Amino acid sequence: MSEAPLYTAHDFKHGMPPRIFGSETEYTSSNGIEDIFLPRGMHPDTGVEQQVLDDFIPPEIVVGIGRHTMQSAVLTTGGEMYLDCGDIVEYATPECNTPKELVGHIRAGEEAVLQTLNNADETFSHVFLRRMMLTKRAGFAHVQTGSGVLMIENSLGHHENYYSPMPEYPKHSLARDKLEEEMKASEPMQQIIGFLALRKIIDGIGMVDYDNYSISQKATAFDINNMFTVSTTHGKKIALRVQQDRLEIRTGEGSKSDWAEEFKYSLTSLILRLVEHGKYPRELMLDNPQAALNILCEDPKAKVALKSGDEMRGMDILKNLVDEAMELHIEHPDAPRYERKAALDFYDFYSDLENINLRDNDAKALADRIDWAARFNFLVRRGGTYETLNTRNLNAVRDDLKWDIVGEKDIARKYFHKFGHTALRGIYLPPPNTRAKGRIELAKYLDEHHGVRSIEWDSIELLHGNSYPLLNPYGVSPERIQEIKNMADGRFDDTDFE
Repeated sequence: MSEAPLYTAHDFKHGMPPRIFGSETEYTSSNGIEDIFLPRGMHPDTGVEQQVLDDFIPPEIVVGIGRHTMQSAVLTTGGEMYLDCGDIVEYATPECNTPKELVGHIRAGEEAVLQTLNNADETFSHVFLRRMMLTKRAGFAHVQTGSGVLMIENSLGHHENYYSPMPEYPKHSLARDKLEEEMKASEPMQQIIGFLALRKIIDGIGMVDYDNYSISQKATAFDINNMFTVSTTHGKKIALRVQQDRLEIRTGEGSKSDWAEEFKYSLTSLILRLVEHGKYPRELMLDNPQAALNILCEDPKAKVALKSGDEMRGMDILKNLVDEAMELHIEHPDAPRYERKAALDFYDFYSDLENINLRDNDAKALADRIDWAARFNFLVRRGGTYETLNTRNLNAVRDDLKWDIVGEKDIARKYFHKFGHTALRGIYLPPPNTRAKGRIELAKYLDEHHGVRSIEWDSIELLHGNSYPLLNPYGVSPERIQEIKNMADGRFDDTDFE
């Protein structure tokens, strides 16, 4: 078997090769809805977060230590669980071939985090009056009463990764000032940022916000024009970055609908084809993505301003982009089918969005599959209205937070499950047939025979210091795997391996 193909910028500029996908999701825990009012990580006041990876991950799914030394674990799924900034449990999926495969691995990682938290809960049950709950939340609104601040505005990471090896993208290795300057000057970056602002009508998961219901939990978390987060526990971070050949999008949210999650990745992959081919219509570029995002978060059918000076509904701009992308797709019959399916799903979404009016308390047409619509529908059934769904209504805030609970009390997943597209719980999966499969096979062998210091995404380092690169995200051939085993075993010199 030959080495897996490694597609280049030329391939993506002139064709539509398959894409590699990945995801990183941050989770928090609480003892109850009242505790969520002050969002934190894994209980830093008790030290649970320092033990969670060492003591509580189910041992049968642990392969070895990952990128973050003693604060991470690579799992049999091919993904990695680790502590981000010391107190937030995060799971990164392995490299996946399709959005559908990726969603399965997002759910597998969530199951691993949930079981880890449950194990920790049994140990620390004497500390807490109530069982800990895992929550999947992307952002928090500011909540204040006469007695003080109940909830602080904050943002959590739900990052998306797309293989897109374009030299036109400014690389994250640049100095911060230079990076910001180049990203603002980069037309491809501005096109992607504009699309991400529009995409909130699809990937937003909804929230009771300060003045009104917002279709996004990250409406105020980003200065999207300057591509930086502005609301995060750990300081200002880039909202969109490029590392090597990987485009990392940080404006995502923690969907509970498996359908919406798959749709988001598939549609984004489709629109990226326009950027990669240099065919993104300039007349559809937004004048001010941040202003557009803020407007759409209040009204997903609103008009936004284009660079041309014209105004158009955000949903119509998206439709025109999908139309353009499908015209391009027709020229490439070998393009991935999931992108064509995303276009068809978008046209259905577009038709159903026409029938929604939040001011009339009606989001039913999309509530079967889109997160922000389902959450709004739930809050209305709980007695809320468009006028009362704000942070002055603490009952609405409590109900809103309940929607983000993961596990036995996951009301969102139970709701979406009724429509046949969302699993109640994730299941552990083997590594996808990408680099992840070879990485896990090698890590197990090398650890058993030589001892592994760390398992990186693109290399494995042994205890004695030798490191073996795995540079192709699409896969590692059996011949290359055997070659590395031979070198580690001393059957020929490591320096022969490049």
